[in-house]
Amino acid sequence: MTHPHVLHAGAALWSLWRAREHLAEHRETILIRRPQLGPIHARPRSLAQLAALDALLRDERPDRGALAGAKMAAGPAPVAPGLLDLDREIRDVLVDVHQLLAHIHRGHHLIRHSPHWDLYAGRRTWLVAATSVAPPGIAAEIRALVEPVDARARAIAGVGPDRAPHPDNPRCPACRTRLVRVQTSAPDPRHWTAVCTNPACWCLGPGDPAAGDACPCTMPVRVAGERHIW
Repeated sequence: MTHPHVLHAGAALWSLWRAREHLAEHRETILIRRPQLGPIHARPRSLAQLAALDALLRDERPDRGALAGAKMAAGPAPVAPGLLDLDREIRDVLVDVHQLLAHIHRGHHLIRHSPHWDLYAGRRTWLVAATSVAPPGIAAEIRALVEPVDARARAIAGVGPDRAPHPDNPRCPACRTRLVRVQTSAPDPRHWTAVCTNPACWCLGPGDPAAGDACPCTMPVRVAGERHIW
């Protein structure tokens, strides 16, 4: 049975890869909004830059009309914290994840499938396969590494989690609310997972079924204090 830590780690990795794609899609917009970022040759002209150029030209030619549509900025656009270092931080996190997985799977005959296995280690498909059979403790470490940088990337790109309503709108087996969402970051639906987004819904653990204190969540493995995921 797949452990919840493993499911969460896999979902976090897919989410981070999708966050990188969001950043790439919105990078031009981010640079236009914050034109002081990036190399000089790659900086697009913003309305603020055009307005500043217009002001210089008007000083030279007072009779010159203002640029149509240009609005003066009240001040320099704010720099998004960590934007310049975010790509490097994401790469560093993925390297750390790779090293964790490469170490624990160095003797695994399927994951370490050839003398040149390290050439494939670190690629997306390898990380997914290696994470899916990682020990729960390692999977929990991977999640702890990945989720914070994923959240920062999404905050800068201006996108939330890749979650869609469950098509059947079921009740959560544990809290009975209809807040189960499908995590759709992975391009292949076979890697999608469902989570309960009720902030008060946490697993109660295996407990004692006879005493009635076991969590009714139906997770493959019940882990007390863990967010429900299927």
